[in-house]
Amino acid sequence: MEPNRAEIKEKYEADKYDRRAENILLDESKGELYVDDIHWKKISNARKPYGQYIGSIKSLGVLDGKRILELGCGTGWLSVIFCKLGATVVGIDISRELVKIAKKRSYINRVESQTDFEVMSVHKLLFPAESFDLVYGLSLLHHVDITKCIPEVKRVLKKGGMSVFSEPIIISHFVEAIRKKVPVPIDDDPSFPAPPLQHSDIKWIMSQFSEASVRYYRLFESLDRVSDNRNFIRIMQLIDQLCLPVWPINKLARQIVIQLRGPS
Repeated sequence: MEPNRAEIKEKYEADKYDRRAENILLDESKGELYVDDIHWKKISNARKPYGQYIGSIKSLGVLDGKRILELGCGTGWLSVIFCKLGATVVGIDISRELVKIAKKRSYINRVESQTDFEVMSVHKLLFPAESFDLVYGLSLLHHVDITKCIPEVKRVLKKGGMSVFSEPIIISHFVEAIRKKVPVPIDDDPSFPAPPLQHSDIKWIMSQFSEASVRYYRLFESLDRVSDNRNFIRIMQLIDQLCLPVWPINKLARQIVIQLRGPS
């Protein structure tokens, strides 16, 4: 049987990230696989969901004692943080080489007993139904076929379980037009683009769950490309928190956190 387009794209993604893994391994001697306390305690102690990154993790709630599936786990950095916050984690990725790094990272951070990393497609999760309390994905959905991935997420979630995704998004046609005109260097094959999610994608994803909510991010915070001053970025995040819940300003957001829950 000939592979379909989704399978061909997965092979392309796997090869691309396998090549990137070689550079990551070259930096291993610098101790970059260790996740120090500053990183995970910053997330644990955050009182506000500053930025979509911390915001998406805080949306998961208390992690102690929870079983988490991380889709597209990459090098396992977030999986280690989840473990340090008390969870057990299964991480999957399409890249065999990234999974090797994730396993090494869990060992270096002494959480290997709390983790299991596997090479697996998000289109066909090899787990029994109702296996996980939480499913998490960071910048994953816009790379995959959501009509195959989302039903699998629903299947492996326990009753009342929750899934959280942080994704790039374009809602405004005006913003989309600007994005297409501004040259942004990318290393993707134009045959396999990974464009941000559209409004129709978000609407369909939310319709698949009994409860769904969204939070919008990165309007003024996008100015971090102009300045990397932490105080400046924090102020931009605070302005975003005030402005982005308001329609139609939220149509200008560049990132979204989707929180999804199945029936109890």
